[in-house]
Amino acid sequence: MKYFFLWREKQDASRDSASGSGDFIKKNQIVALPTETVYGLAGRAESVEAVEKIYEVKRRPISNPLIVHYATQEMALKDGVLCEQGKKLVKKIWPGPLTVVVDKSPDSRVVSLAHCGLASFAIRVPNHPVMHYILNQVGPLAAPSANPSGGVSPTTAEHVHQAFSGTVPVLDAGPCVIGVESTIIDLRFYPFSILRPGYWTLEKLLKEFPDISFQEAQSSDIITPGTSFQHYSPKKPLFLNVSPPFDLEMGIIGFGPLQGDLPTQPFVQLSVKKNIEEAARNIFSALHYLDRSEKCLSIGIVPIPSYGIGAAINDRLTRAALKDHS
Repeated sequence: MKYFFLWREKQDASRDSASGSGDFIKKNQIVALPTETVYGLAGRAESVEAVEKIYEVKRRPISNPLIVHYATQEMALKDGVLCEQGKKLVKKIWPGPLTVVVDKSPDSRVVSLAHCGLASFAIRVPNHPVMHYILNQVGPLAAPSANPSGGVSPTTAEHVHQAFSGTVPVLDAGPCVIGVESTIIDLRFYPFSILRPGYWTLEKLLKEFPDISFQEAQSSDIITPGTSFQHYSPKKPLFLNVSPPFDLEMGIIGFGPLQGDLPTQPFVQLSVKKNIEEAARNIFSALHYLDRSEKCLSIGIVPIPSYGIGAAINDRLTRAALKDHS
């Protein structure tokens, strides 16, 4: 087992750890790396061997495409075909938590397995210094979330370590600052379709880009990650919009002050001040914690408002609660 650590307070140790991870990836191995959204299971996007390992380790259906990450806008725009409106969008947001589905350039060296042989593929430029450092070392990386397929997304290195029982090397850069996956927008057709909500909500996009048209996606076809109906699921049954009195065998995820005494069973507070972005940073950690707790048999979460990034939180929770636990 290899387990890389990144000590942010020690610059030399940080570079040594990141360089070691980059060398590992150059050999077509896979490493869990931090982004601003969640930890990703990264391998060279130009290597069939590396991409095959991602699918194998995640036990991911071969029909579910991956997101390809780039170090710079210029590199991403060289591989993807974007219209002028699409270029305007990504140039203002990248690097950042936005993934776009575009047609793939004939000159791209990204292997077709990374996007399931489709003419289109999903690309983004992440905003994280560690990921950026390694992308500059090794080139484009296919990097879905670093967890078994369909499971709870990881926002810390420990989540990755637990999910794969220590068998996957992970570069620890602390908790992810956003906490839910990137917004995904289909730029192939106009108006642009939001395929998966994230930090860049419809309201925020319309405010920042009033001359660009966006719509919520209508199609259920899987052309990009994270849009299958069942996803992000804990092993325990998950129940949404619970309220007191709580089932005593249920671990509770709260948002804001609760009326009366705190539950006697395991309880995790997403944000006592009802800060929706704080809740987004904490939601996957809360699910991981209660899923591992021996003091509850199921998980219940109080209502989460859908304003701002709350739309992304509720998207993930709705998909997570669909798992058949019978």
